[in-house]
Amino acid sequence: MMKEKKLHLDVWISAIGAGLTIMFVSMLCDYLTTSEHHPILVSSMGASAILIFYRPHGDLSQPWHVFGGHFFAVTCGLLSAQLLEIDSGLTLAQVGGLAVASTLVVMHYTNSIHPPGGGTTLFAVFSASQIPVFQIFLSVLLNVALILLLAIFINGFLPHRRYPNSLYLRFKS
Repeated sequence: MMKEKKLHLDVWISAIGAGLTIMFVSMLCDYLTTSEHHPILVSSMGASAILIFYRPHGDLSQPWHVFGGHFFAVTCGLLSAQLLEIDSGLTLAQVGGLAVASTLVVMHYTNSIHPPGGGTTLFAVFSASQIPVFQIFLSVLLNVALILLLAIFINGFLPHRRYPNSLYLRFKS
């Protein structure tokens, strides 16, 4: 019975942490709206927040995976989007598929697998014709930085939820 109560508490802590994080990131992006090129909340960050708060000790939730995964995803997505301008024979669907495939390969070889990055890649591909490249790139990096900082801060209040793992292992030794 005690283990079940702890499980329910962890689910609620995860939900509150993920929800507050996304609300804060969204509010900050709105606050920074001072020009037409303002940062935006990228929808794949919702999946990252769930992963980070629900499985804070998991490999795919660790900061390098989150940062590297989204960084390489937005980079691959924006580079792939350039193919649409170079070769008009390609469709958006084909470029999206190529972008996701290349993102997976780059994430693998940089040891930064983070599944929500697939959404970031598609966001970059589908948005590149409507939003300036620097705005897409800046938005993704700002979103990731804020999520990671909030994850470290919020999880830091709970002794059994140290985030990131490397911080926990350093203090444990």
